[in-house]
Amino acid sequence: MSTTPTPPPSREAINARAQAIWEAAGRPDGQSLEHWLQAEKELNAQKGPEISSSSAPSVATTPPKDLADTKRRRSR
Repeated sequence: MSTTPTPPPSREAINARAQAIWEAAGRPDGQSLEHWLQAEKELNAQKGPEISSSSAPSVATTPPKDLADTKRRRSR
């Protein structure tokens, strides 16, 4: 029996979950990347086993550039 790999969550889904995490944490500054990664991890866990990185598109699993830039600017 062949199974089709489950695609990674969309950016929109990760963004919505990250925002919910941010709001639940009291809307702290400078934690965008952490919230993004936590949201991605939670959504991937809901979908089941992770698919291999060779077959997964990197688009949905890479945080938007502005999140990483915001964290770098605030840490200076």
